[in-house]
Amino acid sequence: MHPQVQPAALGRRRALLACAAVSAAAALPRVLGCGTDLWLDEVWSWLSAGRLRGPLGVFTQLHDSNNHHLNTLWMLLVHAGPDWTFRLPALLAGTASVPLAAWLAGRRDPWAGVVAAILVGSCFLMVYFSSEARGYAPVAFFSLAGWAALERELRTRRTSAALLFGACVTLAFLSQLIALFFWAGAFLWSTPRILREGRPREAALRLLRLHAPPALAFGALYLVDLRHLVVGRGPAFRLENLLASLGAHVFGLPNSPAWALPVALGVGLALALALLRLRRQGDDRWILHLAVIAVVPGAVLGALRPEVIAARYFVISVAFVLVLWSEPLASWLRAGGARRAAAGLALALFVLGNTATTLCFLEDGRGHYREALAFMAAETPGERIEVGGDHDFRVGSMLRYYSRELPAGKRVAYLRRGERRSGGPEWFVVQESAAPGPAQPTWRDRRGNEYALQAEYGYCGVAGYPWAVYRNVRSAAASRFAPPASVAP
Repeated sequence: MHPQVQPAALGRRRALLACAAVSAAAALPRVLGCGTDLWLDEVWSWLSAGRLRGPLGVFTQLHDSNNHHLNTLWMLLVHAGPDWTFRLPALLAGTASVPLAAWLAGRRDPWAGVVAAILVGSCFLMVYFSSEARGYAPVAFFSLAGWAALERELRTRRTSAALLFGACVTLAFLSQLIALFFWAGAFLWSTPRILREGRPREAALRLLRLHAPPALAFGALYLVDLRHLVVGRGPAFRLENLLASLGAHVFGLPNSPAWALPVALGVGLALALALLRLRRQGDDRWILHLAVIAVVPGAVLGALRPEVIAARYFVISVAFVLVLWSEPLASWLRAGGARRAAAGLALALFVLGNTATTLCFLEDGRGHYREALAFMAAETPGERIEVGGDHDFRVGSMLRYYSRELPAGKRVAYLRRGERRSGGPEWFVVQESAAPGPAQPTWRDRRGNEYALQAEYGYCGVAGYPWAVYRNVRSAAASRFAPPASVAP
């Protein structure tokens, strides 16, 4: 006879298999996303890496907020590689975050691990940054790993766990500076707990062992780099736009300011209920979640008042929110009746909304810059492709990067504003707006030169630029602009 399997063991085994299946499925859109075009911030990192004299230059030469240290080091290492190689660290970190989140939630409830895998695996914001050559997927992964290491230290008091925590926080800082949100939250959670559990000297040594290594690392980073930091500019912060962006890219809702208030109220209520549930259970993790999700980001951003506050700054908070919600959702699924129906419906709507956004992203990516340049190259009879743009840095950087892929006998000559002769360049690229929309049929530059619309290229997702490609009306070929080629979501 076969040995009888205990129900608890069977439940844990099924949950483990379900987590593995969800994690494997979640890897697919992340891998496919790596095939989309690089956008400006990724290209900017590539260009910056190409100017460095060596690895130390990542810390001593580059002092702008687009420099995510580990990402730039990686780009320096694989500088001549194809696009997907630049995104490999983000892909690995973003893919690994799914089973890691499942493990964090599943230690207390195996089926909460399954729910966490579903939430983190399908959330578009997490999918998106898993395929972008920046530091946002790694900083989320290292924050989750640091949380796991900190819980182990609080449970066992082992030095190895403390050292692992310090390493995770340090790597998180080198990934992206929003790691401060997790580290400060971890400090606020661990300090009173450690002070309660031991004598003052022992508690002080434990806190020093946990938090001194990342503090030293951050201090060194400040001395060589951060005190010289120049923060990039972007669209001015508006709360309703931020809330709408989070609603669209975390929950799959329409990206409209009209949704800002309902999203804020709904998320706030769901967070409050989940935190109260932990507190009533006597589980002090509510302190960690509250600090990382809301208190620390609100305090830091409120104190610094940066010009730009974007959804990407909350990728750690989103990961912690999804893990937090996994436990009550799993509890409701087990409860049966109306609670099971409500939890099942919430999960289904979450997955469907995010899947729709992900499919849009996989179709249009962060833009069609490669395709736009190929179009201009094919329509230009000679070797030299003269191009101007409404933003020299953005358009010029993208053309410089994608010119690597031009066929033999073709080269781009980007004419900056001060270099444009009378009559204007043959081609003109307009990416005035960060939101896709119909382009004007004609365009006049600042010198009064007129251009006719030839093609439109859109994007879909957290970031990217729509491009409208125009041709100088002096060219006979420019009369062929009706109907224009169009690639838009």
